[in-house]
Amino acid sequence: MNVLTLCADDIGQDPLIDTACLELFQMGRLSCVSALSEAPHASNMFSEWQDARQQGLQVGLHFNLTVPFAKNPIARPINTWIALSQCRLIQRNLKRLIKECLNRQLDLFEQQFGFSPDYVDGHQHVHQFPGIRDVLFDVLSSRYSSFLPWLRSTSPISYQIATLVKYPAIFKTLSLSFLGGIAFRKELIQLGFTTNQGFLGVYNFDSDSMENYREKMLQWLSLSQDGALIMCHPASGLVLDDAIGPQRVLEFNYLNSIKFEQDLLRFKLDIKH
Repeated sequence: MNVLTLCADDIGQDPLIDTACLELFQMGRLSCVSALSEAPHASNMFSEWQDARQQGLQVGLHFNLTVPFAKNPIARPINTWIALSQCRLIQRNLKRLIKECLNRQLDLFEQQFGFSPDYVDGHQHVHQFPGIRDVLFDVLSSRYSSFLPWLRSTSPISYQIATLVKYPAIFKTLSLSFLGGIAFRKELIQLGFTTNQGFLGVYNFDSDSMENYREKMLQWLSLSQDGALIMCHPASGLVLDDAIGPQRVLEFNYLNSIKFEQDLLRFKLDIKH
């Protein structure tokens, strides 16, 4: 069977996200969780995450430059970061601030979880943008020279793109590659980091039912080779003041269901843990 990495984002943002992710891992349906270390609930489940990690869960830093938590003075909307990075306006002074922000989030992560991150990715994928990725590579190589965390690539591989060409979210999928994903993957491999083999799970957060989300997942599962990564955003209840709150519940209901188990068997896939 091919082994699939299923990664849930945004732990620490809300207890409903945290409990959903822990439950899914205990069911064997999650490989890793990405933590917003500045978020208000990031340190709420210290012992639970430590126990889960000993059982095989990987916990990574969800590097954030867009959500204005109290400890993030340089948070900007994602469109601002896209414009700055694509115009190559992330220069010395801004890189210094990004470096301070990344080190602060890594410090918080280590304090909250009691270990260094197994991997690093980015909230809204900022980690791969030109200018930002330079800082990421430098900081991680310096802090973790003896054991580099792996990095999440957002680039689908060629046959996935060919199959997804008629997919409603294809523009969003390709945008991630062209906004830095392709170059990011190439550079991280050159620098000795490891990464996933293909990236799936991108959609417009527009499912109107669990079955509709399942239809998307069936396509992703059909494209999953060994080592592929699918991102998800589950929560066990409606997260208030969250743009994708309803989608989180639909995702959790499906991942928590017998249908997901059946779909994995259909495509001869196992969840890495």
